[in-house]
Amino acid sequence: MSRTRAALGNIDDLLDRAPGRAGPQSVVRFGAYESPVALEVVERVATLLPGARTEIQVAYYTGLLLDCIATGRLDGALLTDYPGFELRPQPAVRYAEVATEPVHVALPAGHPAAAREEVRLADLADEDWALSPSDGTGWPEHLLDECERAGFRPRVRYRLEQTSMRTELVAAGRAVSACQASYRGGEGIAVRPIAGGSVRMRLLLAWHRDSALAPRAPVLVEAVREVHRRATQPSGTAARG
Repeated sequence: MSRTRAALGNIDDLLDRAPGRAGPQSVVRFGAYESPVALEVVERVATLLPGARTEIQVAYYTGLLLDCIATGRLDGALLTDYPGFELRPQPAVRYAEVATEPVHVALPAGHPAAAREEVRLADLADEDWALSPSDGTGWPEHLLDECERAGFRPRVRYRLEQTSMRTELVAAGRAVSACQASYRGGEGIAVRPIAGGSVRMRLLLAWHRDSALAPRAPVLVEAVREVHRRATQPSGTAARG
């Protein structure tokens, strides 16, 4: 948590600066959704642009991050979208896909479904769910659509942005929640893939076409793909639910 706080730039200052090329006194402004790979991605940005100071804006509302890129208030960002909710092209924004990953479910360790390698959504129809509010790019709307296709509408008892609070609810046996493949469940929590692979998310690197990131985008995309590959190895799987 202390690393995250240290990495967060002054947001008011961030939004007041106009886009421009990186130079000795310039600032590169990068955004990211809540993710365990966000800080490492920013470190890669800083390595590619050593003459600039890199600031990060971490936000749950990824739709806001996209708007900030389109209007030049951010140079780039790590974003997500979902099947049926693909990001719409914007003239000033360029995109590259980093990866597509299946969404997992976080269960209390003693839940009957925790004994399986995969969990069917229909098996969670009678559970209380802890989900986050809409992020502006299709979550949790995509999950809700898939639950309806499985024959039920989830009973969402808790709506929380904070990953830590959702984790506590699951560990206490009070709810189940969806999560990213890179989520580390912790004591009292079992993390399992959702069967069928229909619930999935796409990770995107986006940048403003006139930003200092634009000339380095191909190299950065490959670097971010490598960061993501390592983060989703079987030994370690940020929550999103």
